[in-house]
Amino acid sequence: MKKFIFSFCFGLLSLAASASSHVNGVDQGPEKSVEKKDRAKMAEGRVGLFWGVNFAKMSLKGGSSDSEAKFLNFGLEAISPVYKSGLDFSFGAEWQTKGAKGWDPGILQYAISIGYNVYCNDNVRLTVVTGPQMGGLLAEDDVDSDKLKTFQASWFFGGRILIKNLYLKVGYDLGLTDAMKGGKSKMNAVALRVGYNF
Repeated sequence: MKKFIFSFCFGLLSLAASASSHVNGVDQGPEKSVEKKDRAKMAEGRVGLFWGVNFAKMSLKGGSSDSEAKFLNFGLEAISPVYKSGLDFSFGAEWQTKGAKGWDPGILQYAISIGYNVYCNDNVRLTVVTGPQMGGLLAEDDVDSDKLKTFQASWFFGGRILIKNLYLKVGYDLGLTDAMKGGKSKMNAVALRVGYNF
């Protein structure tokens, strides 16, 4: 457990340092003023921290569980532009709480997504995003670990709006792997995130 937490913290610091360096590189360099303005409008590199809520439930054999709001969700995300294409690429590390009503498993995961900027001006950017999320189930919440599968994967699709340094992201996190051994138990969630970009 300690190794996982140490790796997670180290990964966050490395990601922040790398992304900040990349963002600074994007903002600098000899370019024409028109190209700079176009690049800034289409996609601007960002590094941010976020917190949010998951309205989580599980897909089970023969139906689904009751949903419940989970508030322990936080992490870091770096957004990098794909020059002049209207696309951006993002990479994040986060702690998520999923599960169902009465069960709150914690997952340490990494997320990769591609986004398309459907609207952008000097202050606002609206982006459609989608991509995979993969990690390990580390907090079992009083369930025997022998009954659980550690590796977890899901697919996120939704939207993100940036207003200057603030952003809001909302979407659906579709479980791809079972959480428990011996039966269908995929963890899904409607995800809401609010963050601040540096």
